[in-house]
Amino acid sequence: MRFQSVTNGRGCSRRSKKHVRTVRRVRNSVIRWSIQKNKAIETTKENELWDVDLIGRIDDKGKNKFIFIGIDHFSKWIETKIINYKTGEEIVKAIEELIIKKHGPPQRILSDCGLESCNKAIKTLIDKHKLRWEYASPFHHQTTGAVERRAIQAFMNKLKKLTNYGIQKWTKRVEADTLAFNLSFNRAIGNSPSVLKYGRLPELNIDKDLFQPRIWLSKKESQGKKKKIFERYRQQIIKSKITANKNFNVGDKVSIFRKKQNKMDTNWHTGFVIKKKISEDAFLVSKNKSTMRVNKGHIRLKG
Repeated sequence: MRFQSVTNGRGCSRRSKKHVRTVRRVRNSVIRWSIQKNKAIETTKENELWDVDLIGRIDDKGKNKFIFIGIDHFSKWIETKIINYKTGEEIVKAIEELIIKKHGPPQRILSDCGLESCNKAIKTLIDKHKLRWEYASPFHHQTTGAVERRAIQAFMNKLKKLTNYGIQKWTKRVEADTLAFNLSFNRAIGNSPSVLKYGRLPELNIDKDLFQPRIWLSKKESQGKKKKIFERYRQQIIKSKITANKNFNVGDKVSIFRKKQNKMDTNWHTGFVIKKKISEDAFLVSKNKSTMRVNKGHIRLKG
């Protein structure tokens, strides 16, 4: 397709300028939408909420592959699978094989807003199993806290060690890495995902050889311990909240907080006006025809 370009005196096409303005509006209204209030997700039982994401691309003899990872938010139990393509069809196959067939249809599934999570294949899966699929904003705490920052980081650290930092083939170690993760102690629940899920310690081959009895643990006590840890975590979030002015009104001239690389510069940018109150925690502000969504903790009255 040929585009007719109408240039001005500066040699820059009007079409290019319009495209730049569109990109800036999308960047301000969507990407900066990620600044939201840090709220802890609370689940009370297994299979209530699964967080899903992809790790990759990871090179495998010149071919790019991905690792699908899903984590049960309550027990921190993970399921993984190597997939070849970052498509909705591959995600659907992984969810049906790893989550629905093994654990039953979950009440909710949480993912990011990637194209592999927003397509017809996913919608068909939702209608088929009557699932509730939720999307989180980019870099939002709801997603990064459970999957991207915790599970993926811990999973990849174990995978590096199991492959001797890339010397051995990583595709042959994913299954062992998944088992190691589920058997390892998790500070978020005060136990290992395996113990919390099944109420017993794993049985090793040496235990069978020595005729050692299985060690059973109380799931009720394990869940009570997890509840205490979660309550302590939630209180830490409440205590660390930024004390913000709740009396902002539409039309107020405000400054917004944006971290700068130069430590000598101020992090507060002036010249913004509140255009709309989106929620109790967020406002829509504008400056020079540029609009963005800002958390109330990053706003202060101009003074």
